[in-house]
Amino acid sequence: MFDEFPSLDIGKGTTYYTSLTPPKSTVLWPLFSTSGFFSRLKNLEVIRRASAIFRCVLNGDTAAIGQWFRNNVPLTHSDKTRIAVDGRERELTITDVQFEDTGNYEYRVNQDLTSANLTLNEATCVNSMLNPPQPAMRPV
Repeated sequence: MFDEFPSLDIGKGTTYYTSLTPPKSTVLWPLFSTSGFFSRLKNLEVIRRASAIFRCVLNGDTAAIGQWFRNNVPLTHSDKTRIAVDGRERELTITDVQFEDTGNYEYRVNQDLTSANLTLNEATCVNSMLNPPQPAMRPV
């Protein structure tokens, strides 16, 4: 039965699928993953002074202790970087994003890691709610 369903490569491991319904169905459910992550980080593009939130979900042990990094420098919880753990979910929030906050962010746990890039969308920054255009002058 498992031969009827292809495997899906998700990076450092392969996730195998099986169906909980008859073989003719296309509904597939994750069975297990050889990766340390069920859900990996995704690249983010934000406007200046907004918050950026990176999230990942561990595949197994909820007690596994990992570490966040920015450009290979370890991050700690502060007013600028907030680190949260909720079960298997890991979250990093960067507040008041500025150009110097852009770069590569990683979460490393055991022998595995997931990474993503944070970039600024300068085009949106020019006329955003944080930097609105000046009102047009009306003739009196």
